[in-house]
Amino acid sequence: MANKINKETNTTKIEQLEKEEFESFLSKFRAKRNKVKYGPEFEEIFWRHYFQLCEYAKSQFEWHGLPESINVRYLESVLLARGSAAVYNIKNTGIILASEYANRDIDFYGYPINIAPVLPNNKLNLTEHDIDQNTVIIAWDNQTNYNIIQDIIMFAKRLTKIYITTNMNLDLMKRPYVMKVNGQDKTAEANAKAMMMNLDTFEPIIVMDDTVNVDVMNTTVPDNTKSLTDIYNETWKQAFAFLGISSETTKRERMLDQELTMNRQSDQIRLYSRLQPRVELANELNRIYGLNVTVNLSTKNFDEKGEADGEIHDYTQRSTATTQSESSDAE
Repeated sequence: MANKINKETNTTKIEQLEKEEFESFLSKFRAKRNKVKYGPEFEEIFWRHYFQLCEYAKSQFEWHGLPESINVRYLESVLLARGSAAVYNIKNTGIILASEYANRDIDFYGYPINIAPVLPNNKLNLTEHDIDQNTVIIAWDNQTNYNIIQDIIMFAKRLTKIYITTNMNLDLMKRPYVMKVNGQDKTAEANAKAMMMNLDTFEPIIVMDDTVNVDVMNTTVPDNTKSLTDIYNETWKQAFAFLGISSETTKRERMLDQELTMNRQSDQIRLYSRLQPRVELANELNRIYGLNVTVNLSTKNFDEKGEADGEIHDYTQRSTATTQSESSDAE
């Protein structure tokens, strides 16, 4: 029974969730696109940035000791897209699952209680009556208890616009003029199109018929690629800072040590805002189910020279020890 449930939950949950998440977001994106028209090139580049940012967000933490029935990628996907997830025990099976949920009630502080599991592929037909409500743990993605997927969408759209604008500037620098031909003269039109195509493919020689009358209107196109590239890189740094990823490995020109320290502290605060709820989840799993779950940052610590110190700190163990010490003091 356990093996059957594990296979059904682990092999289909990720694909189903990501498919539903993708389709849901795609429908909203296309609905909004009806108001703001975006071409296929924008969508293609947008999805590249979107999934790249999601990959960074899902890969920031390493889990150890989770039950086999809890899939880490699925758990991180739910936390990223929904902001929270429920971890619960199925009655009379000893199986622990993590999934989306619908709360039937809230407590004094507004936290969900009496939850009903929501599975992408609910072949188990689970309801709120099939799980032990006394062992339910609500896991959060960050300290603000909201999903950050909308912020990722915002950064992905901004990066896409800068990326396309940079490419357009490069194309206009390569072709800083507009060609005007007689619309009734099909030969002139064909020659003009052939010339533009040859320019796009960097042909060294362009042959045209002397009898074709083509007017060329020159357009002054400034070289903005350097400033656009700087804005693009700065936007990536802002996205990294939002996720708590420090991108300041060296001191920039004219940046004071105090400014650099403040930037890194801001990155760490944001990172720990996402780490701490996972530490709390690990501690609750250990307390309720008697497990030995730990969660770490997936990247090594770096010194100011950008060199790794070779140590990954186990914040879960430290937090667990602190919790036990506080409990002893209270007794």
